[in-house]
Amino acid sequence: MAENVQEKLHEAERCLQIGNPAKCLELCSEVLTVEPQNTIARYLRGIAHHELLDFDTSIRDLEAVANANPDNDGAAFFLGRALNRAERFEEAQPLLERTLSHEQFGFGARYELAFLYSNLRRKDEAFALYKQMIAIKPDHAPTAAKLAGHYEQANDLSSAEQWMSHALNIDPKNRPAKLVKATLLRRGGQYKEATELFQTLEAEAPDSKVRIQAGYGLGKSYDAAEEWDKAFDSMTRSNQLQIEALKSPASEEDTIHSFKGIASLRQWLNENPFDEWVSDTQEAQPRVAFLVGFPRSGTTLLHSILSAHPDVEVIEETNLFMGLHRDWHQIENLRALSQESSDSVANARRIFMANALRAGASGDRALMIDKQPLNLTSAFLIHRIFPEAPIIFALRHPLDSCLNCFFQNFSLHDNISMQYFLDLTSTARYYDRVMDLGTLALKQVSNPVHRIHYEHVVGDFETEIRGLVKFLDLDWDDRLLKYYEVNKGQRFNTPSYEMVAKPISSRAVGRWQNYADKLEPIVPVLNPWIKRFGYAND
Repeated sequence: MAENVQEKLHEAERCLQIGNPAKCLELCSEVLTVEPQNTIARYLRGIAHHELLDFDTSIRDLEAVANANPDNDGAAFFLGRALNRAERFEEAQPLLERTLSHEQFGFGARYELAFLYSNLRRKDEAFALYKQMIAIKPDHAPTAAKLAGHYEQANDLSSAEQWMSHALNIDPKNRPAKLVKATLLRRGGQYKEATELFQTLEAEAPDSKVRIQAGYGLGKSYDAAEEWDKAFDSMTRSNQLQIEALKSPASEEDTIHSFKGIASLRQWLNENPFDEWVSDTQEAQPRVAFLVGFPRSGTTLLHSILSAHPDVEVIEETNLFMGLHRDWHQIENLRALSQESSDSVANARRIFMANALRAGASGDRALMIDKQPLNLTSAFLIHRIFPEAPIIFALRHPLDSCLNCFFQNFSLHDNISMQYFLDLTSTARYYDRVMDLGTLALKQVSNPVHRIHYEHVVGDFETEIRGLVKFLDLDWDDRLLKYYEVNKGQRFNTPSYEMVAKPISSRAVGRWQNYADKLEPIVPVLNPWIKRFGYAND
């Protein structure tokens, strides 16, 4: 019996090496039927489950092995890898870091950590690891493909082309490299070729993430080619795949950005008007401004323009309010917020600035701008901690904003409310709730508020930006007019990164009209805001 077990384990290991994880899984399960505590069989089976994209079962097997063998670096690495792919990043990180110096697993640990950093929007750290890895293994196609994707998102298309070609020369079947190739074809106006490649990837890729990315790319290609019905169908299909892949659907807990959380804040704000709050005037405030608005309302465009000013640095979509000594986003703590002592508010301000430095702020510019669109729902917190800070309120036609959110492949790790954008009806409902709370708060704050419409910026760029610069009490700088050249090569951690690489265009204004029939169901929800913000929807 023992010899038979060993033969099966040797064969199972060989099956993994030759790319037959299903047979490995079968053999290991046979061994575990006879010897339930056999850690080698469970170890190999855990790896096989991972190769078959069954990450949850892989984790269960590998956790059992790691618990039984806490000093086993192989178990630590493969468990960290499975946790990583299951998007349990906080658990994966220490296991992967532990194996970085391991002779056998160190390269793989770097690759997995880079994947982890990318998903946590720590793109520079991920890029540094990929550069290390390609220096170690120049012919590693997955790393070359990752570098191609990085350069494409940094709008360095020639470098993206170079690394994409390198990856496909090594491995012509590499799907991430093919995704980059299709994206470059689309961005180069070769919509037919891009469409064909995206269609192939969407149909054939076993990984749902690749199918989802291909579907969004296909939708963008159809949209650029003015095939509106096909574009809408592709985006709807990709959003449905996202919904099916969700492991933790958005709940209705009292989180700051949930429907329930926004409703609680709205009720609290009605009962606690700002003019009754205890003021804080004992400490000079740092020069901070806030750029807010509903997602896809032009905040990325404003970020790219303002970051071209030599006296400005923009901190991009990082929750700088996290890490305060008490969580003032929690509904049960809000009652005390209006009565916080000056020392407590000053301490919160210092924590906020420390978070900004950790997020990459240099601290040596005249003005720091916190660009976090949904801080619109946190205007009360901005007012409490920075009552003099300017607030830029970015606006766009509500139908364009909602359509663009529905069409966007958002990272669902950054903010669970991004899940609302996977459905057009919930997108419109969410717009209504966010604007209801945000506009109520902005009417009450003492902070100076500047409304700026995307359509006005596109229509009369210099006039609008000069007005914005004046509002921020900055001197005019002609580099703002060529912001896309100043920002060349800079990476923007936003799905709208493509738009910052080229001069401003009016093509996206009124985009909703191409999809008017698809948007009819949400018009009644958005109509009050369309009228309030001065737009027409005929």
